[in-house]
Amino acid sequence: MGWKDHNNKEVSMKDFLANNAGKGKIPYIGTDSKTIGKKTRYTTVFVYYSPGKGGVYVDNTIKEDRPKSLYQKLLKETWYSISAALEIMEIDPKITPEILEVHIDVNNNPKHKSGKYRGELMGMVLAQGFKCESKPNSWAATTLADKISRNPNKFFIKKGEK
Repeated sequence: MGWKDHNNKEVSMKDFLANNAGKGKIPYIGTDSKTIGKKTRYTTVFVYYSPGKGGVYVDNTIKEDRPKSLYQKLLKETWYSISAALEIMEIDPKITPEILEVHIDVNNNPKHKSGKYRGELMGMVLAQGFKCESKPNSWAATTLADKISRNPNKFFIKKGEK
């Protein structure tokens, strides 16, 4: 995977983990996507969050052909998060399924289209031993990955810009 920092500069995951791990930092991962025409952009984020202090993240975005259904799209999003989590655990054995939380972009209410897939998708994550959150608590996927997938080059405004 090709990870980038908040300045859109490539960064090795090994270096990111070494430079940002620390006491009290909680790891989260999530994926969201944006379909434009015949292509879908999938963005996975890995976040170290320090409660009360904020967080630092890296993201990986890939483009693929548009999925044939919402189910396929959600399945891919979930699998990209699991796959990245497994890759990260290989790089840093201190990150384990017990501490890494995977956020998935599905609603917990079955009246919403994504809600009917919640059980299966959470089951995929839980079967790997990870903790799992869905909406409204899956902020890594539904907020951060969502914003980057919609506009990967203009997420942050630098000081002095409007």
